[in-house]
Amino acid sequence: AFSAAPVGENIFCAGHAFLPDGRLLVAGGQLSEAHGLPSTNVFDYATGTWIAPSTMAKGRWYPTTTELADGRVLVMAGTDEHGLEAPVPEIWSAGTWAPLPTAERVLPYYPRNCVAPGGRVFYAGESRQSGYLDPGTWAWIDAAPSLYGNREYGSAVMYRPGKVLIVGGSDVPDGAPTATAETIDLAQSSPVWRFTGPMVFPRRQLNATLLPDGRVAVTGGTSSPGFTDPAGAIHAVEAWDPAT
Repeated sequence: AFSAAPVGENIFCAGHAFLPDGRLLVAGGQLSEAHGLPSTNVFDYATGTWIAPSTMAKGRWYPTTTELADGRVLVMAGTDEHGLEAPVPEIWSAGTWAPLPTAERVLPYYPRNCVAPGGRVFYAGESRQSGYLDPGTWAWIDAAPSLYGNREYGSAVMYRPGKVLIVGGSDVPDGAPTATAETIDLAQSSPVWRFTGPMVFPRRQLNATLLPDGRVAVTGGTSSPGFTDPAGAIHAVEAWDPAT
């Protein structure tokens, strides 16, 4: 049976990450279209209740939250309570947020971030220019650009430690989706993106999910140009095997 756990705010278009103790941190949400909440809401699975311990410096609508190796949480991108870009990331530590002005960078909604071996945050897309954010200096370091180009509403997943797959999306806003996929191995001395086997179906607004056996399942999305054209909806699931 399900029981209600009302949060009290509209956490649509927020970013979320599990904390080391198993609670769920939800950063941001929606005031109105493209206008983000500065709220933090934390769900305690043990009690089934929410708390709101602190607020961010800026509202966030479509941000990404990334748990770092030391348990802190990085929030990045999104639009603020005024509908403007929020280019300065913030860091959650011991229940409070602090802005990171040296890490300022304008990025598309929901940056595809993952933690690389060694602790740096790797930005895989949607933009073509990938890069690292160093948690020691909070400075950006450019990495190799991807081959296809921008992947608007594509997906990314770290399928092995330091190995990242990006797949799908479109190279221009509302453009025709692609079936292409690329991988990068961050353990190499000079990592570069390489094409791997494409999907059967071009997809935009898809999900890529790491499976327990190490494969990646791709679900959903549309093959039609435009933002979310249901005429091109893809119902088939595809699986990518890094071994083959």
